[in-house]
Amino acid sequence: MEMHQEQANLVKCDVSRPLVSVGIPTFNRCEYLRTAVESIRNQTYTNIEIIISDNASTDGTQGYCTALTTIDKRVKYIRHGQNIGANPNFQHVLCCATGEFFMWEADDDFCDPLHVERLMEQLLSQPDLVLCSSEVKRIGKNGDLIRVDRLPELYSGVDWNTKRKSFFEYWPSNSYYILIYGIYKTDALRDCVKYSAPLGFKKTLLYTEVPLMAAVAAKGRIGAVPHATKNFRVHGANYYLGDYAKMSLIDHFLVKFLIRARILRIIFGSSMATWEKIKLTAHLFKSYAQTLPKETYISIAISKVGAWFKSFAFLRFKQ
Repeated sequence: MEMHQEQANLVKCDVSRPLVSVGIPTFNRCEYLRTAVESIRNQTYTNIEIIISDNASTDGTQGYCTALTTIDKRVKYIRHGQNIGANPNFQHVLCCATGEFFMWEADDDFCDPLHVERLMEQLLSQPDLVLCSSEVKRIGKNGDLIRVDRLPELYSGVDWNTKRKSFFEYWPSNSYYILIYGIYKTDALRDCVKYSAPLGFKKTLLYTEVPLMAAVAAKGRIGAVPHATKNFRVHGANYYLGDYAKMSLIDHFLVKFLIRARILRIIFGSSMATWEKIKLTAHLFKSYAQTLPKETYISIAISKVGAWFKSFAFLRFKQ
């Protein structure tokens, strides 16, 4: 997938099209990072800036990124003197973005060449969209396909007023968490990103995509294209799974409470009509009532034991 230096020097940006900033926060994943970065450099939509924010990696990340900046002017490399944490690093790439549109790219994922092109077609032709995502291929450590996550309920033509309420429920009955790696209007995301701050005593990032997506949905329409051009890698070193394993039962209950409180703040702090705020609040409490029987210490304990066995089996047989 890597582009040779001679090829890189021939890259020409079509500056007549809006600039898309792609932020890649990273830490000690040089092998995966190469694949992620090269997939962005090889996009058919070329007016892109690539912002790599290195959280003081100790592997080959610095050498790779420094060399890359000399052969592709679209790449900006930032190295922190010490590890500032995952959430601040994600926010840092957004702060550094200069494009009208923005996309996060995880350092262990990658995109097909038409990914940005297809999402930008939708965003430019439908001005009410503030976020557009592709569907997602879940792949294993070595790239083997696990499954494809579809989003037909967010295709063009679907009634947004009906679907928007599904962003204001917890637990969600959908797969909208995969939307976090879509393309946003940068200004809208900057207004919303505060709602993705870590939660609870352990400052976990678990489930913080739920209030973030609610805040974006309060800003405008969220859409999806019927193409699985995003590749989401599932592996034992995934930070999200690591956070889950560290959570106590009390942490789980606290995080759930804080997320619902955060969604309420989003609803009543938005510019939506009063009646719409009332309906969304009612939907939030209805979704809570429907999941209440599941929210017991026993059910969470069972789910954690199940998750532990699943992680153990995954790591055992992937080695």
